[in-house]
Amino acid sequence: MSSLKLKKDNSTQQLLIEILNYFKPNEDFDNEFLKTNTKIFQLTKKFNLTCNIEIEELKKFLESSYKLINNLEVEFKETQIFRRNEINLNCDRHFKIFYHSQIIPNYCFGCYKIQINLKNIVDLIRLFLFFNELKLTNNNERKCIVEKRPDVKENYKGYIFCSGLEDAKKVLEITKSNLKKNNLSPKKIEIKHGCTEYYGLYPDYKLVNLNGNQKMNYKEDWKITEKKLDEKFFYNNRDVKIVGPSINKINLSDILIIKNWIIYAKIIGDTSYKKILDTVPKNNYLSKVLEKQITLRKQNQ
Repeated sequence: MSSLKLKKDNSTQQLLIEILNYFKPNEDFDNEFLKTNTKIFQLTKKFNLTCNIEIEELKKFLESSYKLINNLEVEFKETQIFRRNEINLNCDRHFKIFYHSQIIPNYCFGCYKIQINLKNIVDLIRLFLFFNELKLTNNNERKCIVEKRPDVKENYKGYIFCSGLEDAKKVLEITKSNLKKNNLSPKKIEIKHGCTEYYGLYPDYKLVNLNGNQKMNYKEDWKITEKKLDEKFFYNNRDVKIVGPSINKINLSDILIIKNWIIYAKIIGDTSYKKILDTVPKNNYLSKVLEKQITLRKQNQ
């Protein structure tokens, strides 16, 4: 447990915080991050943290949470909250192949996702709470993000990843129905194919035919390239298990990321953040990332 005492080692801190998405330690080992994580767990029991949470209740929870993390000396840059299952989507491998050889991996042709665009930071946090409650047959992986990619529109997004188009269509209907029951109205909800990064080079890949063949299909001669690159980079099979499914309980990582979301909202001029937090700290990392995107981000409010 000596690594838990390396308080100034940011990489160790980041890893420790990320691991807390997958299990709750039985001991705190006299570590400030584990102690804070335990206090956050205890705090969540005092609030009704569902998608329908009242704004004042959400504000009280966030303000109480930030009092717990104020003294942590860590620069946490993460801005995506995942809720994972046991399947490794292996996205790092797929992007490596795409950027190396400008081909879309075979796996990505079966990858569809539900994309949910939100109006403001409050709705993004509500969607995060909704994802914690959402029950799906395949326990599909899901995530909530603030958009940082240059020239990619919409600021607040949620994704549910699906295995094939039929799965995506079923999940879309379930999600729409449950969002309506929870009085959460997104700007848009739709089925998307794979990742946005592919669309510029292969615009036909973006098109989704809900009833029939897709306009673009995997090219069989790409298999040889994929095999060679797998051998070169020693990637494992995509079905190798990751750490395990997320615990789906609000933890230290979630609170640090939501803090970054609120900072993001303030930077881009989304004033809805004022409803849920009075004092918002600065973040030099996010300010730097967004400095050339402010016009685009404000246009998407």
